[in-house]
Amino acid sequence: MTIPADIKQQLLSHLYHAIDLKIANETKSTAGDKYETGRAMMQAEQEKSEARLAQSLYLKNVLSTIKIEESQHKVKMGSLVSTADHHYFISIGIGKIVMDDFLVYAISPESPIGRLLLGKKVNDDFVFNGNVQKIIRIG
Repeated sequence: MTIPADIKQQLLSHLYHAIDLKIANETKSTAGDKYETGRAMMQAEQEKSEARLAQSLYLKNVLSTIKIEESQHKVKMGSLVSTADHHYFISIGIGKIVMDDFLVYAISPESPIGRLLLGKKVNDDFVFNGNVQKIIRIG
């Protein structure tokens, strides 16, 4: 399968949209009246919502640091890494994304596989879950 030319821009837009939805949902959740019946339970729920909102805002900030137009010879933040079996977008850990029959995993550089990929070049091998994979493309 050929990789769409603008796939990194599409992926980045998709990730921004996903985070914006999370932020909108958490903003609504934190706007509730914490002084209703069961105040302690509501307070705990509000604190959880505020923590999720803070995490979503952090992830949005991480996305803003990605420079997709740079040419890449080594895997780094913003790289689209292809192996014979998978495509990985080094960004934030959202997981599986399907766009026009193109499957890619959005992974954090801090994730186990992200740590293995960082700094690698085309034709480098890495072992993940006991499987040896070779990097065939970095975009």
